[in-house]
Amino acid sequence: MGIPDDAFETVEDFLENVRFQQWARGKAPEDAPFWQELLARYPDKTPLYEKAVAIILVVGGRNSPETYENNRAAQVRKLLFRETSHENRYPLWQWLRWGVAAMLVISIGIWWQHAYKKPLQADKLWPANISSGQRITKQNPDRKTMLVNLPDGSSVLLSKGSSISFEEDMTGRQRIVSLIGEGFFEVVKDAKRPFLVYTDKLTSTVVGTSFRVKAFPDSSEALVAVKTGKVFVDQKSKTHGGSSRITLLPNQQMQVFDINNKLTTKVSETIAPSEMTLVQKEEFEFKFTPVAQAYKILESNYAVRIQYDTDKMRRCTITASLKDEPFLEKLRLICLATETTYQIRGDQISITGAGCP
Repeated sequence: MGIPDDAFETVEDFLENVRFQQWARGKAPEDAPFWQELLARYPDKTPLYEKAVAIILVVGGRNSPETYENNRAAQVRKLLFRETSHENRYPLWQWLRWGVAAMLVISIGIWWQHAYKKPLQADKLWPANISSGQRITKQNPDRKTMLVNLPDGSSVLLSKGSSISFEEDMTGRQRIVSLIGEGFFEVVKDAKRPFLVYTDKLTSTVVGTSFRVKAFPDSSEALVAVKTGKVFVDQKSKTHGGSSRITLLPNQQMQVFDINNKLTTKVSETIAPSEMTLVQKEEFEFKFTPVAQAYKILESNYAVRIQYDTDKMRRCTITASLKDEPFLEKLRLICLATETTYQIRGDQISITGAGCP
């Protein structure tokens, strides 16, 4: 449900709204996203919202709607305009108490959502017609981005609230992952074993490239954006049950919108920098670049910490084009050039070796 710009201009607008009445009394916790979106888009309405919640709690109580309905006109005016009389003006602590009560209602709704709405895991999207061995699921519940290195050497930067499922060994004729949410993929080239990313709306197929996929289940929009290489995107049809394929080249983007249960596709020939993530913008082009600087670029793009001996590395430089390489290959090539090795533990990477004394 959209929110008109002229909605809820007064406290009375809130109080007259049946949906708001149910929410304020704690009877519609599923409406939490609607009211959060309203307050996020129109922060100037927050004082009106809080007064309206407070009035409903004070006048009618959360369990006595008939009290509020029977006395609404008189009591609302009394509470709204009573402050014009000096002797009856509500003290600051009273409004603060009502504000706390309003925030409590919001908190109850948010808690209800998290407690009873389990996040969908990517493993549930695994294609039914494709058998697999042992699968691994990685989730990123709260970090801005999380690096996941896949068994074939490919990598994916998983955004907050996203999850990915993949085979433990990825040795089959196809390399398959299922994704819920958003991820930036850098895929090891292997023309004989295509790499497929399944989401609830789209399937992306590559043999070696870097691209971004965004497909949250509760969103009406899905997106595939290509950085390097070529991506084949298959879109499932809701009308005749088939699918259509679109080929995307570097710096092209495809968006799918689900409007009234009909899928609409938009292909952009170029991607504006404002629409790119940090790693999409980074060129990873090094020309006599100090290794310390190269490590900083990796850290900022891949959400990792790299530890190394600064004295051994202070004279090391690197000249290489690593734009089209997955994270592990970038790291391997830098270590090869500096006669070092790496060890990964979670998001911590330790570099050891001779360096450039």
